[in-house]
Amino acid sequence: MSTQRVGGLRLSPLFVGVQLLLVMLAVSRYDASSYVFRGTTAIDFYNWFWRHRLLGFISFFDLLMSGLVGLAAAGILVSRRWWPRCFDALVYGLVLAVVMSTLMYLVHRDLGDTSRGFLYQLRNYAYFAAAYVVASRVRWSERRRRSFAALAAGLAILTMALSWWELRRTPAELLLWKYGHAVTVRDLSDYLFIYFLQFWVVALLLERLPRRWWQRAIVAAGLLYSLYGVFTGVGRGVLLVYPVVLAYIAWHQRLFHRRLFVVGMASTLVLVTIGAAYVFFDAGRIGMGSPLYIYTTFRSGEPAVATRGRELANFAANLYQRKALLLGIGLGSKWYEFEEQPKEDLGAFPKDEWGSGWHLGVHVPFLRMALDFGILGTALLLALFAGCFRSTMRALRLRSLDGVTRAFILSSWAVIGYQLSVNNLTGPKTNLIAGILLGAIAGILREPTTAKRN
Repeated sequence: MSTQRVGGLRLSPLFVGVQLLLVMLAVSRYDASSYVFRGTTAIDFYNWFWRHRLLGFISFFDLLMSGLVGLAAAGILVSRRWWPRCFDALVYGLVLAVVMSTLMYLVHRDLGDTSRGFLYQLRNYAYFAAAYVVASRVRWSERRRRSFAALAAGLAILTMALSWWELRRTPAELLLWKYGHAVTVRDLSDYLFIYFLQFWVVALLLERLPRRWWQRAIVAAGLLYSLYGVFTGVGRGVLLVYPVVLAYIAWHQRLFHRRLFVVGMASTLVLVTIGAAYVFFDAGRIGMGSPLYIYTTFRSGEPAVATRGRELANFAANLYQRKALLLGIGLGSKWYEFEEQPKEDLGAFPKDEWGSGWHLGVHVPFLRMALDFGILGTALLLALFAGCFRSTMRALRLRSLDGVTRAFILSSWAVIGYQLSVNNLTGPKTNLIAGILLGAIAGILREPTTAKRN
């Protein structure tokens, strides 16, 4: 949407709308995975945005996204020009994969397949594509991208504050518990805000921002505290995501050529080795009350590990039995337990799927995408994501961007990668967040900048 001048200030309705969308995502509580643990279906202010239905099926975010897409379309019609963005091919590929997967769903419906599962997955991918289109059509001036990065970081802090407030006002029996710990963020969907803040702070520090040493010390202390909260939390995915992201940021910043960084890394490896040795020789003393529990129980008999192992076996069996290796079992189609899933892992599947043998969600990276799109569709999407990432990194090397923007782009890709791999592009709230960040990157890369001088 074209920018308008109001009272001497530049006002973009589309940019304001994208900001509003991000704010409402942070304030709202999706909590779909929390029903199993909280044992309540009460609708309060925070989950009203997701669970209240106008006309029985339209949610607040359906209306908001429709309005923003309409606003972006109006801007294109007024300007009479379609300005392509560098990542548009990714959305075209996603639309093609969804269309093919829909045909597979219609032609090869099985006993466990439902229209509800189909529409749920369709909404997931539609939200991701719509959020990208809306955010990518914003004119991302330097001032806007700085303010937007600060907004995203501030909303992460707001999410943590709301979580802290709710933990102290909610009865213990209605809290979300896993492995003997109360989840410190209101729902697993809210972790994307936290991840963005942490990676953004890391990238800022490596960009030597802020300038004063005491400001860096305060920021670093906050970062270490938040990392402690995540690594003593309730998920194992961070064990894979964090090292990969931090290693790439270090490589991008050429930190492996700095003696102090190499010494620090060597010291960290020594400490990790000592900790691993302690766990190996004294693992019997670590119980569910220990923060180390979830990172020291990778035995096949542990429920969460067994759940993922059986899912891998069932994934292969479903593709083979349903002859769906190349094109998948269909959009939102449920997979069947050819090998029975562990019943001890109560949080693995919704209550209405317990004992049915049919499931929609998967906890292993990329498997849900492969079920929806098959090997061909998943390979296409991963290749397109990889191409977008490579073009972004190439632009960071060749273009002159301020440190805040560079940090924003790196941290945004970390969140997008987490949503793609760990969450399988599943979850309406997390898909909206990832789509907004991807669209913002595409819009930023379209803005003209001065090339770096050699």
